[in-house]
Amino acid sequence: MRILLNRQSGVGDILILTSVVKAIRKNNPSAEVDVCTSYPELWLGNKDVHRVVPYDVFQGNEKRRYDKVIDFNFCVESRRVHPREGRISEWAYMNVPRVDLFFKRAGLDPKEFSGLSYCVQTREKLYARNVFHQFSQRRKTIVYVLNSISPYRTYPIRLSLEVIRGLVHSSYNVVTVGTIRRVWGEKHPFCIHYRDGVLGFDKSQFLDWTDMTSVRDMIALISECDCVITPDTSALHASNAVGTPCVALFGNIHPQLRCDRYPNVRPVFSCPPCLCGDRYSIIKEQCMSWEEIESPSIRRIGARCMEMIPPEKVIQEVKNIV
Repeated sequence: MRILLNRQSGVGDILILTSVVKAIRKNNPSAEVDVCTSYPELWLGNKDVHRVVPYDVFQGNEKRRYDKVIDFNFCVESRRVHPREGRISEWAYMNVPRVDLFFKRAGLDPKEFSGLSYCVQTREKLYARNVFHQFSQRRKTIVYVLNSISPYRTYPIRLSLEVIRGLVHSSYNVVTVGTIRRVWGEKHPFCIHYRDGVLGFDKSQFLDWTDMTSVRDMIALISECDCVITPDTSALHASNAVGTPCVALFGNIHPQLRCDRYPNVRPVFSCPPCLCGDRYSIIKEQCMSWEEIESPSIRRIGARCMEMIPPEKVIQEVKNIV
């Protein structure tokens, strides 16, 4: 049986798709599963995948050669957020974990989820160990992911600096990663505040590695560290794929929608601002509407709910998990 899966989106979603492929192969050991995705490099070394194919295969007549074709594009996007392409209701978007939506689209039971799959190459492990080489091995090493590509999901830089300072003072090594200058530019206030804020940090315990990594480099660093701190972004999913403890910072999106099936993740949030009560129930009056979250002012300053997370709470979770 030949199966083709298609998903063009961010790193986190492609990593989630690896768990779907794993479940399909478990149910159909003889099946040949091809994937057509963005970030094809994420499938390097994945033994569940037969072939990574270019997008024109999915668009063209060649896909007729497959016994089954599953299109995951917009399978987790709501019709409200994406009026033309979105496939699910707003209720499902706000109430069903993202992993479960992927499994249901494939016709699988979400209970079959057994973790994400990712293969760190030997040379990548050596790269990560070389980056960490400057640090004393007696101290635990934390990888701190500074930003999500979405500003409203990014922890304010002044608070991140407090967390880093507190970890260094608590005798942890800290490596910062992220795409802050690539995403926002050198002159963005976030980048300026960060650059000025790290000047006095002890270089024997701190390393600025922002804008220095590819996706695979970042995952390699996460695989070799003792703990990763990240907002709701690809590193959250990567931590599950490589089995590294993770402290994840959440604001307007309830953590159970993103990491409900990730036992390695400790979510931190000040409150579930848009959700409360029962596990996924929605309150009638949200503290911030979707339109406000997507507004230009929010894109500049970040969501209020992220500002409500105390740095001390983040530091304590690291101590609890490492």
